[in-house]
Amino acid sequence: MLSLIFEGEYILSSMLSADVDYVQIPQPHASIAPPQYRANPRHFYGSASMPLHVNGDMDAVIISVPEPTPKEDQMYKDAIRQQEQQNHPAATQQ
Repeated sequence: MLSLIFEGEYILSSMLSADVDYVQIPQPHASIAPPQYRANPRHFYGSASMPLHVNGDMDAVIISVPEPTPKEDQMYKDAIRQQEQQNHPAATQQ
C-alpha cells in the first residue's frame, strides 16, 4: 500500500494476480517465531494496465483484470509446480 505518491501521470499495472486463501502453518508448541502461512491459490487472472492521472487525494483506485490467457495460465501452473518441487524435493523426484 502506497501512502504518498507525487501528482502526475502513471501506468497502473496488475500482473500475476490471484485470489488466494492463506492457511496458517502449525508451529511447535513453545515457538516464539512469527506465524507462517501457506498460500492456496483459488483463481488466477491475466495481466492488465491502464493510465492513471494523480491530482490530489485518491481513494479506492480499481483496475479490472481479465481471465488469464493460455500462456499466462501455463506460466502459473509451471510456477506452482516449481514451488512445490522446491518445498518438497524428495516427493517430486519419485
